[in-house]
Amino acid sequence: MTRQVLLFADDMVVKGETPDDLQLSLSRLQDYCNTWSLKVNISKIKVLVFRKRSNIRANEKWIYANDNLDVTGSFNLNNQTVYGKGLKALNVLLSNLKNMIVNK
Repeated sequence: MTRQVLLFADDMVVKGETPDDLQLSLSRLQDYCNTWSLKVNISKIKVLVFRKRSNIRANEKWIYANDNLDVTGSFNLNNQTVYGKGLKALNVLLSNLKNMIVNK
């Protein structure tokens, strides 16, 4: 099990392969912050679940500093958004190509 943390400026991404793995990573982050007297803005923490076959299960909850974290989406929702944007871009491209052919 490889632990990965992505950092950018004052933002961080904590990844987990399983729900338990993510919770363990969050707990380790909390321990680190407690050790170094760092604070995390809990209202900005969002959990995003990427799963191909199903949505978030009722018993899947993640906790940081005794607070339940917001779960913001699912793999299926992300796919639908990307699909919609791709379809829109394709329609614009096809329309532009038709206009180029007509205007020749």
